[in-house]
Amino acid sequence: MEAIANHLQDPGWWFTAVIIGIVASVLAGFTKDYLEKRVGNVLTRSKTKREKARVARQKAIDAWSQNESLVLITLVRMVSMLLLAVCTIIMSVQFLLFLMALKEAGQSVSVFNGLLLLSLLGGCFYACAVASSDISIGGDCLQAFRRSRGLPRL
Repeated sequence: MEAIANHLQDPGWWFTAVIIGIVASVLAGFTKDYLEKRVGNVLTRSKTKREKARVARQKAIDAWSQNESLVLITLVRMVSMLLLAVCTIIMSVQFLLFLMALKEAGQSVSVFNGLLLLSLLGGCFYACAVASSDISIGGDCLQAFRRSRGLPRL
């Protein structure tokens, strides 16, 4: 605490702090316009990309909902992706419990087992993301099919 008080009493420290503040202010002024331009471009491209993806998704849903066979295939794909996600989650949890049991029994858990667990968890997250995307598209397709045929809601 005493060292900090000595530094604060030194005029050299204050001079350095003021110079660093001025330099930081000048750099911030120059980089502000550059960053605004770059971030604005990224946001515009992101918005355009999202809009294209939304239009492509709607076209796919419209095309799939016009054909009964494609609706059936979509339904089967939804169920299979859901089962894949559930099985991956169960497998990851079982392996995690196995590693915990090994550690509890006093055995060392190798780096390979940890990496295997991480890869299983990564696969779990990927399978869940793909499944949720497919289920979302499939659900929208089934709703569009139901509306186009005038079928009642279940």
